[in-house]
Amino acid sequence: KNKKVIIQGWGNVAGAAAYYLTQLGAKVVGIIDKAGGLINTSGFTLDEIKQRGIDILPQNLNQAIENLKKDSVVSDSLGVIYKEFVSLKEAEWEDYHKTVSKWEIDRYLTMF
Repeated sequence: KNKKVIIQGWGNVAGAAAYYLTQLGAKVVGIIDKAGGLINTSGFTLDEIKQRGIDILPQNLNQAIENLKKDSVVSDSLGVIYKEFVSLKEAEWEDYHKTVSKWEIDRYLTMF
């Protein structure tokens, strides 16, 4: 908490690290890769990062599925199981939305 970090690159690992570090209260003050870098001593917001054309990791399963559908490397790697895998993940997302979580029950049933 209250730490400043500089992220090396912005691939899957670096993007995830930045996301989780900010969730813990750190500020991303720099993003650096082989092409150069961006520095903001006050820290970047997610919107500022997006405005610079840097992709943010999917924030939920549905966003991940949409990105998966656009990724030919993954579809080629999965081969014959690709369509079934996507279908299973879409069904998982649909089932998730049909479920009321304990958190929702605890939070909302006490409001009314």
